[in-house]
Amino acid sequence: MDDEWDEVPAAEHQDWATTTSVVDVGQLVAQWLEGTRRWIPTYIGSTPHPETRGHIRDALARVNRAGWVTDSSQPGLRHSGLRQRAYVSGIAAPALTRYAEHLSSDSDVVVLRAVRLPELSPEINLVVTVRDGQPATWLGNWAPPDRDVLLYAPLPPAAASAVRSAEALQVFDPVWGRDDVLWPWLHRLAADLSDGTADRWWAGQRSEIDIDPQ
Repeated sequence: MDDEWDEVPAAEHQDWATTTSVVDVGQLVAQWLEGTRRWIPTYIGSTPHPETRGHIRDALARVNRAGWVTDSSQPGLRHSGLRQRAYVSGIAAPALTRYAEHLSSDSDVVVLRAVRLPELSPEINLVVTVRDGQPATWLGNWAPPDRDVLLYAPLPPAAASAVRSAEALQVFDPVWGRDDVLWPWLHRLAADLSDGTADRWWAGQRSEIDIDPQ
């Protein structure tokens, strides 16, 4: 992975080296999704996969800017021996993952969130892609924080610490082939994070905890 940095412009090195938070890292991933940045540590290639286009790219860029740093996604598809559930995975600060879980309670998406432990996560192996009758892609597992591929970037100590302390967040549509539910939900999540709705919810949750010792 270090060899790839030889082909990355110096300005991009500097951008990663001046991040201080998960939100800052998400800004850079959003720029890569939109085509204004050549390199990110979570994907081999200077442009996103062809599946990541149009409405999917826009939704991913928006949640990255809100602080959910995504590392994998796919649309819902169903054709020619291929079945896919739409999903997005990545990491985010605990407050964001908890709000995503709350927001899913009145929607048709499923949220998996977890504190990442130093050892490998238990393998839930929730299938989201089936190709020619065989499972091909799974959710429900994630790397330990010290092995997060984002750490291949030249992050300063504050940003590296923020990445290590971030939680795993994976969201998927349980219906095979459906592709018009998850992406609008991502826009709703990003809007709530941007306009203060999520902050107000989180403040209310903390107040309840402070008042009720149980």
